[in-house]
Amino acid sequence: MIAAVRGRVRRCAGNEVVIGIGPLDLRVMVPTTTASRLSPGLDAELYTHFALQPDQRGFQMALYGFESAEALSIFELLITVSGVGPKGALGLLSGLDANELRTAIIAGDQRALTRAPGIGPRVAARIAGELSERIAAVPLAGEESGSGYAGALEALTNLGYSLVDARQALSGAPPNESAEGLVRLALAFLGRR
Repeated sequence: MIAAVRGRVRRCAGNEVVIGIGPLDLRVMVPTTTASRLSPGLDAELYTHFALQPDQRGFQMALYGFESAEALSIFELLITVSGVGPKGALGLLSGLDANELRTAIIAGDQRALTRAPGIGPRVAARIAGELSERIAAVPLAGEESGSGYAGALEALTNLGYSLVDARQALSGAPPNESAEGLVRLALAFLGRR
């Protein structure tokens, strides 16, 4: 329904940001880390998820915003897990950035997941169990199809390396390197482990 919002920040409080878009002011719930980087008067662009949630009076509309498409994708995966609502997913993305959260889920690091408010050991285990494979498919920034990074990632996984190992081997690689150059660097890194 509302894929993104672009406008001027009117006010920030906690994990809530009000963004002016023409004659409208939209209240957007964001991770606290995002709210801390925004201040009134700044222009902002957020990828959004619109939710219609039941409450005592019927239904409440809420808009959740994220600085990256990756964070939005992870949020949308998190809310598919039983016991994780939008507030819990927002708490997870407030405590860990999208890449850290992805790594924690893939590694099954329940301790990292339980640091978020409202996420206990059972829910953390459910998140890791249900999402470890699905979250690995969410592309990180720079992995867009056709880039050298995406080509190197595909080549490494075709060689039998896991997506987690391939991403780790490519982290810190020069951004303008060709796919072939990235594969050589990654294989050197994987050979030293």
